Amino acid sequence: MAEHAPYDRIQFTVGAGDVPVKLLDQLALGGRLVLPLRIRGSISRSSAFERLSIPSSQSPLSKYEPLEI
Repeated sequence: MAEHAPYDRIQFTVGAGDVPVKLLDQLALGGRLVLPLRIRGSISRSSAFERLSIPSSQSPLSKYEPLEI
């Protein structure tokens, strides 16, 4: 999947215990990741994140914003 990045959208239909950073890094600027995050046991909640920046020499970290669904 990484060989075709960057992506405008990535959507998961299976629950995750945490946000997969490797997938966040494959988002284009303004791209969104939507996935159900497990809160407790089998309880999950849909979550979305938008990429706000791309790493540069001045700012080595990407910025992501959680979105309200």
